[in-house]
Amino acid sequence: MDTKAFMENVKKEINSAMAKAFDKVEELSKLSRLKLKIGSLKSEIKDIKTIIGEYIYQHKNDYKDDKILTEKVKKIQDIEKMIEELEADIITLKEKGEDDEIPDED
Repeated sequence: MDTKAFMENVKKEINSAMAKAFDKVEELSKLSRLKLKIGSLKSEIKDIKTIIGEYIYQHKNDYKDDKILTEKVKKIQDIEKMIEELEADIITLKEKGEDDEIPDED
């Protein structure tokens, strides 16, 4: 095989490899866009469910007969109480820390 034929063969191989690589990049790009769109739609569903949940929670008295909902509302109330206690602990620690502050040295 002469040099010219060899170079033509190399050129064809490079072009073929580049075309395959380009096709693969294009495919991955399309897949990424689709996966991103799916993630966005799932996020939208989650947001809507959150809004529904907030609405139901605000109208929890309308659902007193629903055992599961009553149980979950009680769990939320218990967690809210724990949060209040922890926030009180933070305030206490901050107040205590104010008494222990070291004066600035100039």
